[in-house]
Amino acid sequence: MSVLTTRLDFLSDVLQDFCTLHNLEFLSADDLLYDPSNELTDYQRDWLYAYCSTWDTITVDTFKSNQEL
Repeated sequence: MSVLTTRLDFLSDVLQDFCTLHNLEFLSADDLLYDPSNELTDYQRDWLYAYCSTWDTITVDTFKSNQEL
């Protein structure tokens, strides 16, 4: 299993825990953010934005690391 897969699997588990804790349907963070039927609190919205940013950072950093090999 690649490092990227392991990290993204971990992040998926974190998102699932967040959704369970906040009684949200387990969807992608983007889907949760941009579905107008979701009435998110400011905290939930901020957390999901940070989650998306973390996801993007990990995928870009891993891609750059693989390019250097």
